[in-house]
Amino acid sequence: MSIQRIESVTYGVADVAAGIRFFDDIGLEKVEEGSQRASFRTPVNQFIHVRDIGDASLPKSPESGSTMREIVWGVDSQASLDALGAELSRDREVSATPDGTLHTRDETGFAIAFAVSKPIEAKVEPHAQNSFGATGRLNRRFQKIPKPHPLRLAHAVFLIRPEGGDKACDFYLNRVGLKLTDAAGHLGKFMRVPGIADHHSLLLMWIRKIPVKFDHIAFEMRGFDDVMSTGPYMEERGWKPTWGPGRQPLGCHMFWHFDNPCGGEVEFFTDMDRFDDTWEPVTWQGSPGSPWTLDDQIPKMENQARVPAKP
Repeated sequence: MSIQRIESVTYGVADVAAGIRFFDDIGLEKVEEGSQRASFRTPVNQFIHVRDIGDASLPKSPESGSTMREIVWGVDSQASLDALGAELSRDREVSATPDGTLHTRDETGFAIAFAVSKPIEAKVEPHAQNSFGATGRLNRRFQKIPKPHPLRLAHAVFLIRPEGGDKACDFYLNRVGLKLTDAAGHLGKFMRVPGIADHHSLLLMWIRKIPVKFDHIAFEMRGFDDVMSTGPYMEERGWKPTWGPGRQPLGCHMFWHFDNPCGGEVEFFTDMDRFDDTWEPVTWQGSPGSPWTLDDQIPKMENQARVPAKP
């Protein structure tokens, strides 16, 4: 069985209108809208569902208020879905909805689900760039990017307690099939889908001494200029930036975070490190330090020792 990507994220939201406006401002395609619900789609056919917090069909969450209620992971085939269902049914309840999606919970209590992935191809032209020895843009000026247009939903981050953290990660690594990229004792574990993939598709993080909660989802943008243009645009629309812009220490992607009225945050990013299954996981005893950040919120720890991690 092979996990491919995140297929959808569902939120339970106190202010549905604000949630709709937020994802509309982000630039996702709106495919459904009503007074109590809305759905948005990425260019590669992933979905964001905004649902009224009182919707009885929503799975319960470990936290109260507006938040993520369920993440659906896409697998490569029906055979993989059946195998995953059989595996998880050994020690937890797994239910199926009429569309074939399998629903259950992880070790921390977050609602997760699995379905056969249904990607579509999105043809994206890279920005023409000039650099030393190369002229990609001749006799024309760079054009302003008027509105963000995310390409895909790339990863999610959960905040969990340090106690039981290894068990929570082992569930995704040994039962679900994600791959370990980096382990940071002070922070958490970064996991990716198999094959050639981003540095992380899921981060279980325990750096903060706060209750279990959903932290953020991340959208990949076309390039550096798209991220840098999205920040001011979102601020002009009234949305609060929470972190960035900068480059992350692990993953090394350029990022900008914004508060999400549906719960947690949304990260816009580009240029994340990618790895394949030949990569040997690394354990960080300290932080590698951020390549750069404009708000200096990422600590630069002196201890940068690296030791092999146990997958």
